[in-house]
Amino acid sequence: MLSSTARLLDDYAQAHRTPGNRACHSVGIPLIVFSVVLALATARLGPRFTAAEPAVAAFSIAEIAVDPAPGALFLLFAAGCDVAGRTLAASLGGRSALVLAAVVFAAGWAFQVVGHAVYEKNRPAFARNLRHLLIGPLWIARKALGRAER
Repeated sequence: MLSSTARLLDDYAQAHRTPGNRACHSVGIPLIVFSVVLALATARLGPRFTAAEPAVAAFSIAEIAVDPAPGALFLLFAAGCDVAGRTLAASLGGRSALVLAAVVFAAGWAFQVVGHAVYEKNRPAFARNLRHLLIGPLWIARKALGRAER
């Protein structure tokens, strides 16, 4: 793993030390990822693809380049979100799917806010460094594989 990424993960872990905050993030971050993929799945890019597939591919490539095993786990999760998002967008229709995506997005961020305000009593890591918005999903994947910092 690149040393700059290791530093980012360590910095991220410093802002997420309490079990309550970690639990909130373990729910909130996947909800946020799903909501973004669902929203992107409502935008068709021709007959076979939506905006979700290039976004999932690009983000997954970046995650795999940083740390292969957690990146691959993220790819599996994001691909599942894509399948679910496409299915929901097709069955609900674009407008309803976007409303659902917005509600799930807000719920995911509510978990993040509760984690920091109630349990950690600190500001979110992305307030110091916007790259932490991209590190969160990798941190969750590393945690799922038993490789989370701290």
